[in-house]
Amino acid sequence: MPSFDAEYAVYIVASEQGTSQVVGRKLNEHLYGLMMFQIEIQAGGAAVGKTISLGPAEQTAALAKIRASTDTEHAEIDQATVKVWAAPASPCKARY
Repeated sequence: MPSFDAEYAVYIVASEQGTSQVVGRKLNEHLYGLMMFQIEIQAGGAAVGKTISLGPAEQTAALAKIRASTDTEHAEIDQATVKVWAAPASPCKARY
């Protein structure tokens, strides 16, 4: 079921110079709606009685074409803070 709240992500980016930033991004449009519209376009449009496949391949292709606008904020953070934030994410990163 799609969310009706703005979609967002928060992540840490490390630079080659050893500094890090926390980045927050919020989509200005609902990704689910954009994806569904793109799937419809790729299927040649909607028509009464026409079946449109919503499988993983169709979703991947649609998401590859979408360019949603975002609001982005960032702030530099020190390495001690990076370690605190990264520790809980380590088990999750190991799964992927």
